[in-house]
Amino acid sequence: MQEPASLQVMVKEPPRFGVDGEDMRATTTRTIGKAGMRDEMMRSARRQELRELRVLQKEEQRARSRLEHKFHHQREQMFRHIEQEMMSKKEFYDREVESLERRHRQLKEQQELKYTVKLRDEAKRLKSLQEKGCGRRMQELKGDRREVRVWGSAGSSGSEQRFLQQQQEELNAALQKVVQEHKKKMLSIDWESRESVVWSMEQGHLQEKYQLFKQQVKEQHAMQRLQLRKRHEKEMERMNRFHQLLLEELRSQQAQEQARLLKSQRSTTKTRLALFKDNLKMQEAHGGKQREKAQQFVQQEERWQQLQQQQAENLAELEQMQVQGGMSTLGASHPFSEKMHLLAEQERRQLGRLDQEHAMELSAWRQQLAARMEVSAPAARSISSMGCSRWRAVMLGTGHGSDACLLQVLEEELGNALLELHGAHSSTKITHCYHLPS
Repeated sequence: MQEPASLQVMVKEPPRFGVDGEDMRATTTRTIGKAGMRDEMMRSARRQELRELRVLQKEEQRARSRLEHKFHHQREQMFRHIEQEMMSKKEFYDREVESLERRHRQLKEQQELKYTVKLRDEAKRLKSLQEKGCGRRMQELKGDRREVRVWGSAGSSGSEQRFLQQQQEELNAALQKVVQEHKKKMLSIDWESRESVVWSMEQGHLQEKYQLFKQQVKEQHAMQRLQLRKRHEKEMERMNRFHQLLLEELRSQQAQEQARLLKSQRSTTKTRLALFKDNLKMQEAHGGKQREKAQQFVQQEERWQQLQQQQAENLAELEQMQVQGGMSTLGASHPFSEKMHLLAEQERRQLGRLDQEHAMELSAWRQQLAARMEVSAPAARSISSMGCSRWRAVMLGTGHGSDACLLQVLEEELGNALLELHGAHSSTKITHCYHLPS
């Protein structure tokens, strides 16, 4: 059924097409009715909503990808920081151990040099005293040369043995003291200070990882809440715009209906006025005029009541449309509240699960820590009972041949020094009976 010409509108459409790679336009016109115009307006609004929805989805996807990239970068940075911190701390303690080893070797060399010099001086002094005593004794006993020779050799050998034994005991005690002090320092570094620092660093790393994951969960849900609120605002804007279009369309229809009714009333009034004038000319009786006027009054009253009834119906339709819009808004707000509540519940569950995982990880770490402490205590006692070179081999994973060679060189140097002072027979006894503490 074709609409009347008064309800038809000319619409211009500029389509685009390409000719030889150029964008061309050709404006065409077509006639559409009010219903078609309304449908076209609704389709245009729907296309605009779909475009906005696609833009919103792309923005949400970009925001999620940026947040995931940020979380990945934060995790990599945290693990890299933890690894670098542990490596730097291990390198620091390795350098500290090497420095103490060098100081220990220097101190040993100083003690050895000191006691070697002292041994030479004491040997020279003892030799001079023996020569003086031997000279006085030879003057007293000039008659018996054999007795002098026997006494000189026996006295020299006995005093020399006592002196060498005393020097050996002093040197052994001093070196043993140096070794014990060195072992205490090394133990305090590698079994007390080092382990305590490593344990505190591990605990700090666990706490840092827990805080980072917790912050990431909160940021993720905050972004989801923001996106959900933004999507809800867009939906409310769409619904309000749709309801506004419906209200405007209803008002337009009501205005058109009222204008049509008023126009019909005016035309009817003109017609009846013409008939009334004709009747006045034809009728002269007074009673006929009264009846005509009464009939006209009744008709006017009916038209006025019809107009009032139409206005009341229009107002009722508007109120009903507004109520429907409010109900639709409330219906859209209820799922939004439910989604926000579900999102908050999900965040609480994830945070609770993260707290449980952190507590379990911390408990497992404490159990491992107790086991490591139980293992490290006997290890420290065993290290305190072994030598410095073997302790170095245990700590650094190397052999102890270098320290054994150092002890052998020290014995040879002391033996050579005594050989120069006392001769081959005394130095042989010293090298066989002299042993440095391990």
